[in-house]
Amino acid sequence: MQFSFIKTKRLVIREYSDEYLAQVFDYRSDPRIYKTYTKKHDTKEELAEYLKNNITEFNKDNGYSVFIVLLEDIVIGEVAISYWDYNNEKNAIGYAIRPEYQKNGYGYEAVLAVVEYMFEKMSRNRIQADVEYDNAASIALLKKVGFIEEGLLRQVEYKNGQWNDSYLYAILKDDWIHKRDKIVEKC
Repeated sequence: MQFSFIKTKRLVIREYSDEYLAQVFDYRSDPRIYKTYTKKHDTKEELAEYLKNNITEFNKDNGYSVFIVLLEDIVIGEVAISYWDYNNEKNAIGYAIRPEYQKNGYGYEAVLAVVEYMFEKMSRNRIQADVEYDNAASIALLKKVGFIEEGLLRQVEYKNGQWNDSYLYAILKDDWIHKRDKIVEKC
């Protein structure tokens, strides 16, 4: 199955392509983004090489897909889907919104749309996310979309000379089916 773009009330979500590299580098080089979302890349060329080496074909087993979140023609963030596990119909999700566009509901709108796409078009059973223990905004977003905390991942990531904990959140297709009308009403 090929990915077709997703359109919400305010956003368009489409697969990453190199035409967006400059805008993606612009927000990914912001410490408020790479601190919690991704590793730091010092140049556009370094980021381009990283994306070229890591993004796989959409819907590929054990793959990594990056979807650009557009507000009109401006890249305001991204949603990434990884760990395409077909035996168990599960994925991991990650996301980032440019700091100047945060607190406007764009992250919620984008994550909600991708989760809906994954359950309804891709027939996934589980979508999970791990989030740094102190990322209150991301935790609130996951809960608003319907994710449930499943546990603490102790010392799961080594960053800036220290081990950090994360929380594991997940939403199951059954959760989505039972909550979707209430969740989508909030949008």
